[in-house]
Amino acid sequence: EPVDFLTAQSLRSEIESVVTNFEPRATIDSITVTADVINHGYNVNLRVFIGNSTTPSNIDLFLERIR
Repeated sequence: EPVDFLTAQSLRSEIESVVTNFEPRATIDSITVTADVINHGYNVNLRVFIGNSTTPSNIDLFLERIR
């Protein structure tokens, strides 16, 4: 897969689907996926509310292809 905007949007959609379908305790506040062409991957920021919490949890990831 090329590291580009379209793939980043596809990843964002898939992450949203997985969290919604498999983690009913989490409510998504925001998901940001940005392509990092130089490092050949994607920076992901997921902000969710867990259970009845009023404080969001932030999850920062770097996704890269393993060959």
